Amino acid sequence: MDIVQGSQNDSSSDNDDNSTQQRKKSKCVAVMNRDGGGVSRNGMSGNKESSSSGSGSTLDECIQRLSRRVGRSFDLTTKAHENGVRVLLQIRDKIFNGQQASADCNILLVCCGVSMERRRLLKGEKDECYEDYMRTAVLIFVTVCLIEHQRRGELEDEEADRHVEILRRSSSMSLWSRVRFSKLVDDAAATAIHRPDAAAAVSQVAVLDPTSTVTSVPKSKNELRPWKDVIEEMDKEWKSAPMGDGEVAYAAVCSGVMLLEKDDIKIFEALSEIFYRHTALQLASKSLNDAASANFLSLSAVAYCGTINSEGVSQSKCKALISAGESEAGQQVMRDMVLSFLLPSSLVRVRRTLLLSREVAAKATVDYTDIVQFAHETAMEGLEWTWEHSKHPLKLTCALLTAIACLTTREGDDPIRKADAFSGLVNLPFLNTSNVPQKKMRVALVPESRRWVLFSMEKGAPVIQSSVEGLEGAMIALVGLSETL
Repeated sequence: MDIVQGSQNDSSSDNDDNSTQQRKKSKCVAVMNRDGGGVSRNGMSGNKESSSSGSGSTLDECIQRLSRRVGRSFDLTTKAHENGVRVLLQIRDKIFNGQQASADCNILLVCCGVSMERRRLLKGEKDECYEDYMRTAVLIFVTVCLIEHQRRGELEDEEADRHVEILRRSSSMSLWSRVRFSKLVDDAAATAIHRPDAAAAVSQVAVLDPTSTVTSVPKSKNELRPWKDVIEEMDKEWKSAPMGDGEVAYAAVCSGVMLLEKDDIKIFEALSEIFYRHTALQLASKSLNDAASANFLSLSAVAYCGTINSEGVSQSKCKALISAGESEAGQQVMRDMVLSFLLPSSLVRVRRTLLLSREVAAKATVDYTDIVQFAHETAMEGLEWTWEHSKHPLKLTCALLTAIACLTTREGDDPIRKADAFSGLVNLPFLNTSNVPQKKMRVALVPESRRWVLFSMEKGAPVIQSSVEGLEGAMIALVGLSETL
């Protein structure tokens, strides 16, 4: 993982660099003392106890101790949390004293932060415990930034600008822009070129359909376009090209390194949220891709999905699944599924439940009217009508997800608003839910490879049943999951 490389750069002896590092150190001490002391709310102010208890330990040993306190999946007690923050302060002091962490312990530290961020998201309610988890996750992120600064020093202006641009692009990019196939756009453009009467229709669809990227069509098949238009289009395509999760996570760390002199915790809260979200996606993507790096279908998946013929997944099974989501609740879920795929990731963020929060929905209504209207109209069509008449892969994918959601999200009162989405059986980039038993079948969408993966866990490793791209992958995985319910 790029963000946790173990190689370390030699420290500079230049007086200006030393003074800069000293300023960064004093600022970080202020941030971590202030917010570290606030985590336990039981009088833990910090340095005396932390330094004395960890004076004989190395930096790697302290990171391993932190992992034992907060990095596991079991319930985190208040005492264990307090002890974890004390160890975190020891880690900070040892970094300032010049100790360096190994590559494995860098990864371990990042995993501790991901674990704390998951706890925060699962809390849901913004109570005292929620705030404690958030502060600890942010302080771990600051520590990761300190280690990265120790490893590589200051960033050049050109590189710093590149990382800022990566964060800006990733925050404005929707999930659908990452997982859709560009071939669909090419086919639409080709239709307009070879059928002049279809040009106006394609342009009209591009306006009404927020998922379309067709903006203009040549007037004739042989018309030459100005170089200026071609260059602008190429630049636009480059800027809209999907980025890897590791690249975005590393950009967040480097941005944190640039801002270490600031003691505004809100800045680091925003950066840490981006960092943990994309790091978790990268870890999951690597694990699933290592288990099945190419389009893959097991014999058992073939058996229950009906994929042994040339037509793919059995349409009768798809229709039977779709009918399960035909309800008023299904319309609400369908609407918010479409919105979750189309709205920018910075607005959607990560949630535990099926429906978007009121805050996000209200902001989307004001700032993204066309997308909200498209999602509402799609939901009002009904799942069965959409499945029979629409050829749009986003609509069909969201219809399948909605049907699975109605089958699996049933716990407690008002489950679509309060219960864990899909009961944890479907992993999407905008969802964070409780873990399910290892041997239970589940589905994950891997944005980097655009694959829908049907798998279970055995001894901590994924056992892949299917890993296929696009709409076909969604059909195989989700129908396969429905067969195991």
